[in-house]
Amino acid sequence: MKKRLTAILLAVTMIVLLFTSCQKRASIDVSAEMGEGVSINGNNTGYGSFAKVEDKLFFINRIGVETVSYMDLNSGEIFCNCNDPTCQHLRVSCTAFLSDNSAGAPRTIAANQGAVITATESEVLKFTPGKKEVLAAAKGNYGSMNIMPYLFEDKMAVFTRDNRLVVRAIENEEELLAIENTVKPVQGGVGDLFYYDGYLYLVRLSQSDVAKDLTDDPTGDLNFNAANDSELIRVSVETGEVEQLIPSNVINISVYGDKIYYKQGSGSGNLMRANLDGSNPELVQTDVDLYNIKDDTIYYSSKEMGDLMSCTIHGENPTVLVQLGDLGFEYMSIKVFSDWDKIVLLKRDSTVFCTVNTDGSDLQLHEMPDFSNYE
Repeated sequence: MKKRLTAILLAVTMIVLLFTSCQKRASIDVSAEMGEGVSINGNNTGYGSFAKVEDKLFFINRIGVETVSYMDLNSGEIFCNCNDPTCQHLRVSCTAFLSDNSAGAPRTIAANQGAVITATESEVLKFTPGKKEVLAAAKGNYGSMNIMPYLFEDKMAVFTRDNRLVVRAIENEEELLAIENTVKPVQGGVGDLFYYDGYLYLVRLSQSDVAKDLTDDPTGDLNFNAANDSELIRVSVETGEVEQLIPSNVINISVYGDKIYYKQGSGSGNLMRANLDGSNPELVQTDVDLYNIKDDTIYYSSKEMGDLMSCTIHGENPTVLVQLGDLGFEYMSIKVFSDWDKIVLLKRDSTVFCTVNTDGSDLQLHEMPDFSNYE
């Protein structure tokens, strides 16, 4: 009898354990959807965050009060992501509210499984039309001030106040990996950090400049100045091994095909590419300011004239798509999408963006609305 009772208890315990294991919360996965035929990280080179979800173009609107907004691609009308007409969009409960960081830190957004994913100093957020969901909330602060976390898979990468790049699990903030002496250079682009095929690719302040600045300033605060240089490295997320790919003078990195593309310094018009391990660097184009890549075509702004241009993946056949005079403003980002044959250009003061076909036709301007609702 005793043995039979023990067997019954063991069976019940196994069933309970099986049931509870099935009820375990699924791990958070915010893997950015790369899309077919577009460059990886291309939409995060330069400033301005746009993400296309089905028939809506989501973006961060900084007019009046910072909100998540979207444009209906069928009507061209722009909406605040909050449906409450009385809301001032200043509270965490607002479905368009991002953060009360008054410094306006650059941040990135990505389309993922029918939603938009982004991160603030203390939250990982998912947005759909009229809705917002907190996927994770930090116990303290995810990283250093004014540098937002980068999200990939079920992880985030953050630059910390003690000059490290730390990889953490989103769900419980467990530190998985830390790279010492890793500082984001001032001249680096907002998106000069991304994940691809097991590696984090990133631009950081060169180690000689880190050592020099820490020696010159015993307080430990880095002195960012024009003499600072930047290097391209990649880090194995599995092992933590750090490889230097390009030793100096590199910004605006992306991957297309089996090549990594980058600008040869902020003052240069040289667009370069190399193998993914940094070998065999070669010059692609000499007149490039901003750029992005889709379907073997490079879309770029002329360093000399500011016109929107295109050329082949090898830099051949440079063609003017839209002259700067016809556009009417200088822009600070070029966005392309795998399932939409439009280019999005954001004005430098972030008050206007335009859409244009990839052949330069059908240019349309869209003003950022002020959704402030102050009485």
